[in-house]
Amino acid sequence: MKAHNKASDWRPNTKRRMIGELAEKGLTKRAAFSELRTMVENQIRPMVFSENIGGARRPKSISTQLVELKFEIGRVYAILGRAASPDFESEEIEPDSEESPEEITPEEETPEEEISEEEEDADDEKPQAKGKGKIRNELEYFLRRVREVRRFCEDRARLSESLDHISMRPAQAAARLIPAGIPADALLYSMAMHWPEDARNDAGISTFDYEPLSRSIMSERGITGNFHKLFGYALVLAENRQPIMAIGPAGTGKSHLAKQLAEYLGVDYGETPMSPGATRGDLLGRHTIGGFIPSRFAVMYGAGGLFNFEEIDASDPSMLIVLNNALAQEKLFNSANGEEYDRHPNFIAFSTANTFGLGANRDYTARERLDAATIDRWRMGRIYVTLDESIEETILRAKA
Repeated sequence: MKAHNKASDWRPNTKRRMIGELAEKGLTKRAAFSELRTMVENQIRPMVFSENIGGARRPKSISTQLVELKFEIGRVYAILGRAASPDFESEEIEPDSEESPEEITPEEETPEEEISEEEEDADDEKPQAKGKGKIRNELEYFLRRVREVRRFCEDRARLSESLDHISMRPAQAAARLIPAGIPADALLYSMAMHWPEDARNDAGISTFDYEPLSRSIMSERGITGNFHKLFGYALVLAENRQPIMAIGPAGTGKSHLAKQLAEYLGVDYGETPMSPGATRGDLLGRHTIGGFIPSRFAVMYGAGGLFNFEEIDASDPSMLIVLNNALAQEKLFNSANGEEYDRHPNFIAFSTANTFGLGANRDYTARERLDAATIDRWRMGRIYVTLDESIEETILRAKA
């Protein structure tokens, strides 16, 4: 096995190469952790620690990944002779010190995860290496573009009027969706879908047609039958637990698409109207003479399933505060009964809207303006839905 005496002994764009380079710059282990933790939190490769689930590699929880990052930093510093042992808390050694670090065995030096994620990146090994390189390039392209767009928004706010605020959520979504086959340009358009066209043009964001990509996904997976034309794209979003917002005119099959997703994934389906008249009780549950009756949403949040928030752009702001908190966290505190629900791994959030959340227009006069926090929760899963005539035909024939 090859000895590693310096950072360049590891391949470029690997966890250990990056950590080793920080060690050689003289950073302490804690400083290296501070430098790299943002990449973990934003799921920017190579700083993604995953595990094998159902035959596919899935990222571990962020908290677990941060622990793994400390372990990895400790091992690399020890291998390079910069620490007394692989323990992250162990004493660090100056480069010119003659103290010998604890010997690192081959098993410690090359854990199973690194073999599966990093050894496969070698150009001369496996066929998927080229695909991994393409994914890495696409992630880097997205990160560069999203930062350019953020600067564009900041400049526009200084010079004229505020257009948007770009948080870290686009990068978090891209870290899951680009490896799953969603192009960066599709996500950039989702991110800015509610902007005026001239603003998107100024920012260099092109309109993306989701339909060809959706049909390609279905073809590659062998999905046949009368599915909505955007089913393939929405399926990838749902599989990666990205909240989906289907936007479009009334009667274009948005709710039908949600039901198709739930049926195909084999999960329960639930929905609630968010239009005027809906209350927090519809989301959290109600006290009755017979006791507390939990809402369908609260039950499915904790038990799993696809839940559809109908006409979310007509919501009362107090309803959205409840929903925003639930989507942003892994827990839902139900103020109606004082209970707390852990978010189930199979919970999928779906919503429908007739507008982009910018308020009422000529056709939809009862729509509300969604605040920035709500848009931020849903923006990366937005798709614009137009009428699918094949679905229309199926509905008509079913009644014949």
